[in-house]
Amino acid sequence: MRRAFAVALALVGCAAAPEPGGPSLVLQPCHVRGVDEETRCGVLEVPEDPDQPEGRQIPLRVVVLPAVSAAAAGDPLFLLAGGPGQASSEIIEGLLPALKRIRERRDLVFVDQRGTGASNGLDCPEDERDPLTRMGAPIDPEETRACLAEVQSKADLGFYGTRFAAEDLDAVAGALGYMTVNVFGGSYGSRLALEWARRHPERIRTLTLDGLTPPQEPILGGSVADARAAFEALASDCAAEPGCQQLDPAADLLALLGQAESTPIAVRITHPRSGLPLSIELSGDDLAGMVRALLYTPQLAALMPLALHDARQGDPAPLVAQAGLLGSGAVEGMSLGLTLTVLCAEDLPRLPARAEATSPSLDRIGASAQLIFEQLCADWPRAEVDPSFYEPVELSIPTLLLSGGLDPVTPPRLGELARQGLSNAVHGIAPGAGHGVVSLDCAPRLMRTLIEQGTVEGLEVQCLDDVGRPAFFSSKLGPSTEEASDAAD
Repeated sequence: MRRAFAVALALVGCAAAPEPGGPSLVLQPCHVRGVDEETRCGVLEVPEDPDQPEGRQIPLRVVVLPAVSAAAAGDPLFLLAGGPGQASSEIIEGLLPALKRIRERRDLVFVDQRGTGASNGLDCPEDERDPLTRMGAPIDPEETRACLAEVQSKADLGFYGTRFAAEDLDAVAGALGYMTVNVFGGSYGSRLALEWARRHPERIRTLTLDGLTPPQEPILGGSVADARAAFEALASDCAAEPGCQQLDPAADLLALLGQAESTPIAVRITHPRSGLPLSIELSGDDLAGMVRALLYTPQLAALMPLALHDARQGDPAPLVAQAGLLGSGAVEGMSLGLTLTVLCAEDLPRLPARAEATSPSLDRIGASAQLIFEQLCADWPRAEVDPSFYEPVELSIPTLLLSGGLDPVTPPRLGELARQGLSNAVHGIAPGAGHGVVSLDCAPRLMRTLIEQGTVEGLEVQCLDDVGRPAFFSSKLGPSTEEASDAAD
């Protein structure tokens, strides 16, 4: 009974008075995936074009998980998703375990960014093929143009960039009556969080940024060097591990790339869900893209040396199956139209020209991502971006930066780049983590301590040093007992 009363008080707290003169946001009981109990949801209507308040309106979906304590703090935690293109309501289930202690005293707020999820999602026509069936198929310009026609029927893409999303977040905070808020941003969400803080520093109490994408470097800007470095680290660590020493992932990958240059690699697998046979042909770019995707997650990368060895020996099915299942999760909750609207305007024009490979090279791992977006953005409209958007963000807000030492896309160097303008920041690096640190080891405690104390003083990020790379698979049965024990330690 006492707990029910505390929850009731917290629910009432979600309907705090909006800022004077601003819009109000009424929250209603709802249920969302990944949350067992009833929570609160609402919609805030905002003008698509801020200069035309009477014009087309965008519904912003808001989900609030109320604090469970009767003594709840008045500053919630806003959680911003990545992509760009992922709806924040889609990350609730994955993040909730790491947020359990924070939620004891603070509301958790998830806002689908304009153009994602239920906030006028810029979704492309459904492709009925699953990721395994699509694998190996070239990008079809007609499909991209069909997607563009679909999203332009309900949106003016000139108003879906990061700066508009930042203003939306501040409007939601004001409509909910929050004077100050704490913010978590992961991957692209870190860029959105920085832009919000730059525009409204008075609103932001603390920042936790995981997998940094600072505005002064385009997303995918270091894709070639960063992805190559992540793979070379994998090859080096494999050579240093007794159970993996007999494998040579770099040599195997280069051989496979050379083979794919002359003849696409034929793959015949049994579909893991339907059980039906499936035939695929992989180009060198397909293969490089699969390797890059697997590098995001060290647990999957631990399978890669053995899978590349098997592929070179004539059995590429395990490698393809791993990448296909990964792709299925990666696209969930993503709105491709928003992804392209942001990247094609804000990032692609700043990418360096790709060097054409004259022979198989590990640079292909990162270059494949840029090639894909060059093709997708060929006919996509690009909104004009103010040059000031790309300037370093300078703030004195208490900030925790998190980076994975094995991350192929947002490595620690980007955290250090962002830190140059953040005078009150600490940077925690988890050596054996990939893309995403906040749920690992002591990271949830670090974020909770920052939010509770409101300062980075005494925040001991060295606890992340204990995050190691998972042991490599030495056979299809898994790592050897000794390797697995070392990894656990």
